[in-house]
Amino acid sequence: MNHLTSTAFLTEIAVALEQASEQVIVDLLWVDAIDDHGMVMLVASLEQAAVLGKKLVLHSLDYGTRTRLAAAVDRQSGVDDWEHWFNPAVEQP
Repeated sequence: MNHLTSTAFLTEIAVALEQASEQVIVDLLWVDAIDDHGMVMLVASLEQAAVLGKKLVLHSLDYGTRTRLAAAVDRQSGVDDWEHWFNPAVEQP
């Protein structure tokens, strides 16, 4: 996910969040890398979900990406308690 693809991702997530009743599940299994712009878009998606009172569940994040996302959330966002949005049964340590 990079500056070329992340804007489209954010748009798709926004539509899915508007249509969802409670949560949107995003499987990132086939995502090879997420650059800084992609991280910004993931944080924006988490923020939008929080504003709408919904969950954005991220599956298949590797440990390094999850750690980077946690740092990005801490820096950029007021999203609280994002930790529960990850499914440990799916993630690889």
